[in-house]
Amino acid sequence: ASREMYLYLVFCIFLYCNEVDALTDQTIQLVTDWAPLIWIHPEEPFFPSSVQFHLDHVQVNNGDDVTLQESPDISSILSGSETGSYHLNTKENLSCVHCYQPFFSGEPLDRTPVYTFVTEHNDDCSTVDATYLFFYPFNYGKDVCVGLEEFGFCVGEWRTFGNHVGDWEHVSLRFQNGQ
Repeated sequence: ASREMYLYLVFCIFLYCNEVDALTDQTIQLVTDWAPLIWIHPEEPFFPSSVQFHLDHVQVNNGDDVTLQESPDISSILSGSETGSYHLNTKENLSCVHCYQPFFSGEPLDRTPVYTFVTEHNDDCSTVDATYLFFYPFNYGKDVCVGLEEFGFCVGEWRTFGNHVGDWEHVSLRFQNGQ
């Protein structure tokens, strides 16, 4: 896919106790009709991806940075109360703040799922909450002038803060009485 400006309709993967059938037809229609349009800037180098695409390029390490799982996938990734200090590391180390790996660019948008969590509250207002989640393999932080910035110049030094591997973005909507 080219890196042109994209407006794309979010296609949803409904997650509700792992069964779409648990949602009413009206809720599925409402959440689909109101799925957000996402605009991605034509110069954006970091696109979203599926979680599995990301997992293909990372490993599970413990708090001592010992690799515990080299090839996690959605169904086999380590989980449980003992994993509190575990984290995902890129399989190849990043040697600098501006070092990137090819998978940081994400996937073509036509292969990128949007994970959607839906809750029907079954209250007097027929409240439905929908959260549309987008996963990005990489999030570029901000270049900040540590010193004094005037007219785009930095007296001091520029530093990058906030780069991180793996990032969730989301949009949440609340519907009441079908609107």
